[in-house]
Amino acid sequence: MNEQYFKNKFNWRAYVNRHPDLQKANINTYWKAWTHMINYGYKENRNICGSNRELYNKLYKFCENKHIEECPNNQLFRPESKKNQHV
Repeated sequence: MNEQYFKNKFNWRAYVNRHPDLQKANINTYWKAWTHMINYGYKENRNICGSNRELYNKLYKFCENKHIEECPNNQLFRPESKKNQHV
């Protein structure tokens, strides 16, 4: 399974509606919800897939295996590279 598989399955409105703090944080688009979920939501054990535990387990494994790091769309939420940090 690749990233597109999970993007097609991701119901961003349901994800945001289940988490009022995301609504307060102005996460109000597919892109914002997807980016939050990939970078934080799965680590926080948020309800991502409703009652579909099988899909959640596959998505969690996908995220944990760092497949998302191959996605250039998440550059906004990556830490600064070490070359840019002051030592």
